[in-house]
Amino acid sequence: MQCRDNAGSIGVMKKLGMQFIKTFLYRDALGDVDAVLYRVHRSALPQLSC
Repeated sequence: MQCRDNAGSIGVMKKLGMQFIKTFLYRDALGDVDAVLYRVHRSALPQLSC
């Protein structure tokens, strides 16, 4: 979760160009888990040649 406990991880994610969006409870047949959604802007990704 995004909180003071993982401030180091959040700092690394920001340096990689990731933006925090939200936290939510993900549910499926195997159970429930807390999840965190981040966005990565296309400009932060390396250029790929296909």
